[in-house]
Amino acid sequence: EIVMRSPGRYEISLLNLMKQQNQQHSLRVPAITDLYPILDQVGVPHLLSRSQWNQAKVTNVSIVVSTAGAASQGWHADGPHVNPQKHLPCHVLNVFLALDHVTPDLGPTQLRPGTHVHTRNLGPLMLAAHCQKTLRKPVAPELYGGDALVFDYRILHRGLANITTHRNRYILVVTVSQDWFEDVWNFPRRSLFAAADDEKDADDTEKL
Repeated sequence: EIVMRSPGRYEISLLNLMKQQNQQHSLRVPAITDLYPILDQVGVPHLLSRSQWNQAKVTNVSIVVSTAGAASQGWHADGPHVNPQKHLPCHVLNVFLALDHVTPDLGPTQLRPGTHVHTRNLGPLMLAAHCQKTLRKPVAPELYGGDALVFDYRILHRGLANITTHRNRYILVVTVSQDWFEDVWNFPRRSLFAAADDEKDADDTEKL
């Protein structure tokens, strides 16, 4: 399953393949639980105020591809706050795992630190922070292969331009949440695989 996030930038979900572990697929992928030791090393699930994995879950696993020549994205958060009236602790984290050295010309991920608070009511809170001179400068960490960038799902971020002419940038994205959370913002609730299976079942029924 694939979603175009912006021209030249695509996100390919692996979650259903990992859940199915279907040997009919030519693509071999690890089980979701195989990711737990890696995530433990960067503080998940403790960063979600959860002490163990039965209180948290992997909400999505995907690969983001920024193709050569892709322009910078617009600033965005990956989802809303739970309570628009007051700020609550983090309930969803993004873990970006670099699959190779993400040099500045490949377009690293840029973040605006502290804006996970402001996106609750973006316009007024950003204006207030600007007036109070508390807005922090954007940062774009240069990641090496195997590095992890961990950030609150609600923070303003964007992929910078890939100014190369022949190199794609690949990032493995693991989204982890508290156990009650369902992400209905970034991928459709219904899998394309499920739709294909339904069509096959309908065809088989018609033949009977």
